[in-house]
Amino acid sequence: MINSFVTMFIMHDHIIRTKVGKRRIKAVRPSIVLEVLDRLNIFVKHQRKKSCWMERRFLVGFLFWTGLRASEFLRVKRKDLDLASRLLHAPTLKQRGEYKITIGLYHVPDPEISLWEKHLAGKELDEYLTLGIRSRFGVWRAVNESFRIFGYDGVYPHMLRHSIAILLASLGTPLNVLQRFLRHSDPKNTSIYYSVAARDMEPYLTRVKRKILMRDGIIL
Repeated sequence: MINSFVTMFIMHDHIIRTKVGKRRIKAVRPSIVLEVLDRLNIFVKHQRKKSCWMERRFLVGFLFWTGLRASEFLRVKRKDLDLASRLLHAPTLKQRGEYKITIGLYHVPDPEISLWEKHLAGKELDEYLTLGIRSRFGVWRAVNESFRIFGYDGVYPHMLRHSIAILLASLGTPLNVLQRFLRHSDPKNTSIYYSVAARDMEPYLTRVKRKILMRDGIIL
């Protein structure tokens, strides 16, 4: 009985759920996303179909670090991504036509940028970022399977957008900067991530308080 309860808890603890007003969001914990990206790097090396899983690894990392929606990702071409300058000319769903907004990728770790460069090497400027994943269902399946092989069920692409937003909010990114990064027209839609970040910090801060109270003397 205890073992089954613990297993169930572990399976669902990778997802953050919250509601502010009428808006609900569901995200994968950023620490879990980073863990899965690292494990996918190792997984790819041992797969016969390396190109298939390399594409999935690229997809998961790109959706997470850029905060793109699946439908936006499918419209990004190689020429929209300037890795040398760490800039992405991202399409937005909030405008008609080919409207794009430039966002910075300065937060993306160097090893991740190197992986993107390796994946995109040799692609023509007018080519899309992936060849085998060209539909929203294909993106959904690739993300879902990339997490499920490590025991994390119920993950879909839009959750990664919420994950990077929570991470950036928890690290002190100003609201107007995060609003532009996510391409929100209303800052109210962005403010929810700061509420999530504060709530998610509670168990860690409580743990710190317990450790402080157990110490003797003055802590400087």
